[in-house]
Amino acid sequence: MVNPYDEFLKEQERILQARKEAKEKYTKISATQILTKKTQPLKYIIKEGNNHWIIQKIMGLRVTAVQDQVTWEETTSYDSLYNFKWYPFATGIKYDQISTYGIKQLVNHIEGHENLTTKDLLFLNLRAYCEKTTLNVYDLHPLTFILDFKAENVYEQYEAFRGVHKLIESYLQSDITEINKKLFNY
Repeated sequence: MVNPYDEFLKEQERILQARKEAKEKYTKISATQILTKKTQPLKYIIKEGNNHWIIQKIMGLRVTAVQDQVTWEETTSYDSLYNFKWYPFATGIKYDQISTYGIKQLVNHIEGHENLTTKDLLFLNLRAYCEKTTLNVYDLHPLTFILDFKAENVYEQYEAFRGVHKLIESYLQSDITEINKKLFNY
């Protein structure tokens, strides 16, 4: 009788071996490209979304080379030997696979950037830092409400936001320090 676990281990080993062989193949291809005297054009991929056409236009302007300068050419989104890949969003980028084929590869996002580039996570990180260092988070970041629409108390969160919004509206003609005092006492 065949043991399913043994079969699973054999299949995993086969997959790992195939990956290893593919990596060796691409590394050899990359090394060969580096050794050739003729300068190969750099390849780029532009994924659709979030005004991708602007990036496509800019990269298209870089296609033509002057003397010994680098040239660029667009390639298919399935080409794993690209030099630059532009994604409209950070989701879908496999950071662990970048530059694994022996060539330098770049993408337009930084892994973990959400902690600095989204207002809610930036606020939560700054608040945690300020709590540890006894600073006032609102000296560093504007007033922020994070509404969690999946939470059971989303209605209370929304009502708190509306209350602060009404308070600010009613004191709009006042001095900022007066508004801050009212918000502090809210």
